[in-house]
Amino acid sequence: MKYCYIINPLAGQKEIPAKQIPLIESALSARELNYEIFITERPKHATEIAKRLAEENEAVRICSMGGDGTLNEVISGVVGKENVQVGCYPSGSGNDFIKYFGSREQFLNFEYIIDADTVPSDVIKVNERFCLNIFSLGIDANVAYDIPHYRRLPLMNGPMAYNLSLAVNFLKKIGSPITLSLNGKDHYFNCLLLAVGNGRVYGGGYYAAPEAIIDDGILDIISVRTIPRLKIASIIPVYKSGRHILSGSVIDSLKDIIKFHRTDNLRITSEKDIIVNIDGESDRMRDMNISVIHKGIRFLVPKGIKKCNTKMGNIR
Repeated sequence: MKYCYIINPLAGQKEIPAKQIPLIESALSARELNYEIFITERPKHATEIAKRLAEENEAVRICSMGGDGTLNEVISGVVGKENVQVGCYPSGSGNDFIKYFGSREQFLNFEYIIDADTVPSDVIKVNERFCLNIFSLGIDANVAYDIPHYRRLPLMNGPMAYNLSLAVNFLKKIGSPITLSLNGKDHYFNCLLLAVGNGRVYGGGYYAAPEAIIDDGILDIISVRTIPRLKIASIIPVYKSGRHILSGSVIDSLKDIIKFHRTDNLRITSEKDIIVNIDGESDRMRDMNISVIHKGIRFLVPKGIKKCNTKMGNIR
């Protein structure tokens, strides 16, 4: 078995590479393990590295050290490869996928991949791209898209850039007309936001798909129609906590606003390009064919926590 670490030096906690590289080298050398450490140099570099490792046809465990975007790049290079298992050391700003299993702290040990349990996970395919956690569009995707612009302004740290982007987007025209095609039906509506969940939580703590299961071959689709701005403020806390879905259905008080579907494939179309969010990374699309690659990767979790995070029950 080979152990590889792919480190994004630009991830949220930028001090990680300098501190961890000598520790990794020391720990794995002491155990006489075969290992390599890679530092990404450009966008999509992690995909290139992971793909090359997979094509060596040697059993390999890859640890992504960065955020959800880095993890997405890694899995995009190894989907369907039986010789590869992927883990995550959370050094990004979000790292939401691992919250399906437990807390961030439980993954903060780079050595965990050596003795980790392996859990199969589905992968979302969006046209020719892959998504491990959640694909979304609407106001949340618009806010995320604008944040890097505001971070370039003086005194705009992470939270302030987010708050400014949120405020500006609420002042703009909200909602995008889309057609959602699934389970043999077309649904045309003005969409405030839509999330396609393999994982459960995104955006740093929004439980959009609180009952999603990562290995059932099914996606959880949550769509919210456009509503008055004042009403949006009242549903955000419910949506964030995951209380909008209960036992496979939208709660009664929100059924006129939120729709919930489960399917293994769907299509979303728009008359113009709209901003989308793929595991925290932004893009523009107008025709999205979305499907599931059942158990497309094997994910590494710290020994003893391979079952889904049961703390979800505490939010209800």
